[in-house]
Amino acid sequence: MSEAHTTPPQASSETTPATPPTAAQQTQKKRPPKKRSLSARGWIPDYHGAWAMVFVPITLGIVLGGWTPAQVPLYLLWVIGYFCFFALTKWFVARRNSLYAMPVKVYTCISVVLGILTIWWAPKFLLWAPGFAILVIATVVLIKVRKERTMAARGITVAAGVLMGAVSYDLGTDFQRAGFPLLPVPVNTTMAALPGHNWSSSVTGWNWMWLVCLVLFLYFFGTVPVVKTVIRERRSTPHLVFSIAFHAVVAVLALVSAILSWTGWILFALFVVLLARSAYFPLSMRYQGKKWRAKTIGITELVFTVLVIAALFLP
Repeated sequence: MSEAHTTPPQASSETTPATPPTAAQQTQKKRPPKKRSLSARGWIPDYHGAWAMVFVPITLGIVLGGWTPAQVPLYLLWVIGYFCFFALTKWFVARRNSLYAMPVKVYTCISVVLGILTIWWAPKFLLWAPGFAILVIATVVLIKVRKERTMAARGITVAAGVLMGAVSYDLGTDFQRAGFPLLPVPVNTTMAALPGHNWSSSVTGWNWMWLVCLVLFLYFFGTVPVVKTVIRERRSTPHLVFSIAFHAVVAVLALVSAILSWTGWILFALFVVLLARSAYFPLSMRYQGKKWRAKTIGITELVFTVLVIAALFLP
């Protein structure tokens, strides 16, 4: 008698497909919030184009006027003061958001300490206080009315940065002045002995320092409309016209200065190139479809900054 072999039923190998998570389940698995950068929290300025305006004029003032120990707290005061200005701007624009309160407090305290140290070391530094007070008040007013990105606001910022070149020069020359003590303008032959001169030595002392400040102001201020016509105001015809017209006027001034041997012909040629650049970048975007990144513009302006500094001392 043969045994009947029965095959036991096998379990099905098929598995039930996984149910996709619902929208509610997806929202429960949120990613942890990204940590804000130091710039977003008001600790480090993100105005990358302003770094040259912060360091170049005051450094040139030290180079032309000479080094003194009192310039250490002055230099630190200027840099920390710029950080404080950035944090205060963020704080005002964000309607006194507590996020920016800590950097404002920290930088203000450090600035006060450095300011006291600078005044203790060089009391005549206070002669420059009225001028900077006017610039600070004007800036605060523009920030409060939300005009911190206007050409006027940028011009005040550039003026403050360039003026620090004259301050550091004044400190390096031990506040040697002539005539009215609040106005460092040479009126006698002894001022000609002060350090610093142009390539031909026809402009010396305070005359040369003020001429350097003027050139730096015209260059740095000119970068403002150029950047605007490429990024924020790339469709604005008035901004474009202003930018090109401004650079054309500066080129003419550089031509006159070269004819008078105040500055060299290389500087004039460079300002002609800057005039061409003020037209090329925005017009190539409008009519050729080129896309200029902010990083590219920043690197270009950094190169031009170095060239302007070099051209100041070349024939």
